[in-house]
Amino acid sequence: MRLNKIPYLVFTLCVMAFASGAWAKTAALVVGNDDYAHLPKLNVAVSDAKAHCDHLKNVRKFDSVSCHFDVSKAEMDRAVLGFLTQLQAGDTAMVVFSGHGVQLNPADPSTVFLLPTDLDKDLIPAGSEEWTLRQYATQFNDLRRAIRSRDVRLSVYVLDNCRDNPLNAGGTRGLALAAGMGAVPADRGEFIFFSASEGEVAIDRLSDGDNNSPFTNAFLKSFQPNVPLVTVANIVEREVIKNTGALAANPQRPRYDDNVEGPGCIEGIGECASDRRASGVEGEIAEALASRGRNALQAVLPKATGNARLPEVIAALETHRSIDAQQTLLELDKLKTMYATMSGHPRREEVRELIRRAILFNSCMDLQRYGWPCRANEAAAVAPTPELDTTALAPVQREEKPAPDATPFERLSAGVDLGTLGAFFLPLDKVQEALKSAGFYKGRIDGLNGPGTARAIKSWREAVGSAGTEKELGPIELLVLLQQVADDSPSSLALLGLFHAQGIGFAKDLDVGRDMLEDAAQQGFADAKNWLKQLEEL
Repeated sequence: MRLNKIPYLVFTLCVMAFASGAWAKTAALVVGNDDYAHLPKLNVAVSDAKAHCDHLKNVRKFDSVSCHFDVSKAEMDRAVLGFLTQLQAGDTAMVVFSGHGVQLNPADPSTVFLLPTDLDKDLIPAGSEEWTLRQYATQFNDLRRAIRSRDVRLSVYVLDNCRDNPLNAGGTRGLALAAGMGAVPADRGEFIFFSASEGEVAIDRLSDGDNNSPFTNAFLKSFQPNVPLVTVANIVEREVIKNTGALAANPQRPRYDDNVEGPGCIEGIGECASDRRASGVEGEIAEALASRGRNALQAVLPKATGNARLPEVIAALETHRSIDAQQTLLELDKLKTMYATMSGHPRREEVRELIRRAILFNSCMDLQRYGWPCRANEAAAVAPTPELDTTALAPVQREEKPAPDATPFERLSAGVDLGTLGAFFLPLDKVQEALKSAGFYKGRIDGLNGPGTARAIKSWREAVGSAGTEKELGPIELLVLLQQVADDSPSSLALLGLFHAQGIGFAKDLDVGRDMLEDAAQQGFADAKNWLKQLEEL
């Protein structure tokens, strides 16, 4: 079996150790490989390694940081040996490796190898892969054993590895089995971070302009002084899931394997700074997170820059933004999930009320889809749980005046009457024309849902503040878009006229609808005259 059919992985490895009692030396070895001679070149592995170097020197203040980039096997050996000679019993050791790797057998951790830039896969005989790689690459378990032999007290390994095959796909680093890398369990005194779960893909970078992988970005933001490793792992998982969720059907989900007593800290054994009381900014952040109030979180956000708990503040504010978005989206499944995880949250009852409104909204859509009128009292029949209050169901009353700081989406959706909004859709060419009028679509008006249309929808949502995630725009989003471009798009103006005249999404007003259609006809939209005629016949 040739190496081009062997599973590969990309690794960023961090090894740390703690002294018992008195402080001992902190030393780090950082290796990053991009420029492979006989394997696919990588984009940001060296950049990731340099970011680790800067972080260890300037933030974590390690006593010694040795950095090496694009190394051959001989250079890798010299770097590892030089690092090992620095370590003494009780030292804190950290090793960072960023580059290609390979795991021959997903069930056997001893078959994980770190690949130097001069490895030639074509020179490895089929059937002798493991023996050959022992000569021409660095075995991960050998590195772990060598560090343990120096009598370090705690070792932490961070593996930022892609789990797919870069010979067949772009935008990744690894060459792993389709089923993913097998488990690499932590030995006693070890804490191992993984950038993705088994069988998942770890993304090399989110866009062409990124200098680091999403995992490295999240890890370095969270790997701060006095922060327990368990806390780092939890924050990194939350950040990577959020930042990669839009790029794939399943977001990248980091995990970890913990075999240390207590949370583990660079600063010492056990709880980090257990005798240090939270004060100043730390105390303000802790209080804001405990209260989960929007004003408190917004007030502390500027002060949290560079703080290890910044991702928690951002995530807490994101919950508020999601609740705000659901005021118009009313997505029942998302609201139910949100409600179930908000015990003690100051806005939990507000979400409960949104669930009631979503039940009514969905019932109206289902009734109107089949030609029946929407009656509020019928919405009670679809209540998802008996504890929800369905006795006071009433038509949704929307505020006429949105808040002064409302987003364009919130402002334009405020006039949408959810009780009359049926399940309608617009032909894609009409959507493209509206997006083009708004300046987001650059392609042809062809009615084909290609990459250009997808990018336009994504950009428009970001610009107006919509939290929609579906491939196509939903009914409320369509009405917001049409209102936004009505002055510049006669076809969009005519469509709005139809909806006003028929009472779809707005209070039924035949005169308003007729005026809009006449304006569209005067601006050269030929179909508007036919639509006016059809309205008169109705």
